[in-house]
Amino acid sequence: MIFVRDPFAPTGASNTLEIRVDGALWQETESLYGHKPNDRAYTTRLDDEGRMVVEFGDGSYAARLPSGLENVIARYRVGTGAAGNVGARTVATLLDRPRGVREVTNPARAEGGADAEGTDGIRQNAPNAIRTFGRIVSLRDFEDVAREFAGVAKVRASWEWAGDEQVVRLTVAGDEGRDVPLSDLVAYLDARRDTQRKLVVGNMEWVSIRLQVAIQVHPDFVKDEVLDVARESLKHLFDFGNRNLGEPVFLIDVYAAAQAIEGVVGVDVNRLQFKRESNRKDHGASPDEVQDLLRLKPFEMPMFEEPEDFVVSLGISAEPRRPAPASPVRMGNLRLALPRLKATLLPALLRPSLALTLRRKS
Repeated sequence: MIFVRDPFAPTGASNTLEIRVDGALWQETESLYGHKPNDRAYTTRLDDEGRMVVEFGDGSYAARLPSGLENVIARYRVGTGAAGNVGARTVATLLDRPRGVREVTNPARAEGGADAEGTDGIRQNAPNAIRTFGRIVSLRDFEDVAREFAGVAKVRASWEWAGDEQVVRLTVAGDEGRDVPLSDLVAYLDARRDTQRKLVVGNMEWVSIRLQVAIQVHPDFVKDEVLDVARESLKHLFDFGNRNLGEPVFLIDVYAAAQAIEGVVGVDVNRLQFKRESNRKDHGASPDEVQDLLRLKPFEMPMFEEPEDFVVSLGISAEPRRPAPASPVRMGNLRLALPRLKATLLPALLRPSLALTLRRKS
């Protein structure tokens, strides 16, 4: 069963289930409590396996189902979620063929399909009912409520000035960065906020960057295999699901991801920069090809526009263009680097100095 967007539903989506008993249409409700004994009402819920469970009344709260044979008819739609977002002119087969129909196609691309919420999303959104109580007051409330809306995968709320007025800017993104239909989302938010405060809602924007990394592989490892792992690891670092809207790109994170790969003994980042000159100026980047960090705006997400914008190769230059930055230092990266020091290279005299340095920085 699929759900369709509904700005007036509790989570911005309603199911497509329609139940008729003896030809009469019954109405879905959030709870059977308070209903009269003759009310034709029912509730629905999803079990752990994603199956829809329908519960009817007991005669005290809402009506009981009447006896009969095949007198309960359920109609609903089925779909494939995000896999249904196919391109234009790709649908050519119908489930049945009505008389007079010779062929069929879709003139425009399909959009709006989204997969069911995963465990991470459920864990993140579960406390929202207690945090917001269905009302939007703070920026955090805007993010929590918008994230509950069907089809929204990422959201970022921030303050910005429009002349002399401070407004809320809300940026949203669907699965894999797809656009979210904004009109339904705005209606969903307006029903839960003070509409006297101006709200600007927009979809996420991609910003193109370039990354060029060279690695040195230990002689005991197969170079091509380590190179493939390095490419996948660095791509994973920039995957849509692993980044937040507006999250800066740190050079030290690139070094940490590459150095954590088994078999890699050296890393040289030769390029980490915005692809276009206009983006460099707009984001305050220097002309250098290697930046310590790429600052992004709250509504932006980095991307590699073309294959040549993301290059991971073998070999370390004789004079690296930029050493691994000393700051900002994160304890997670330091923890990754320490195990790479061979035990034979750490004499007893060196170990106390390492421990002392760590205590001073903490």
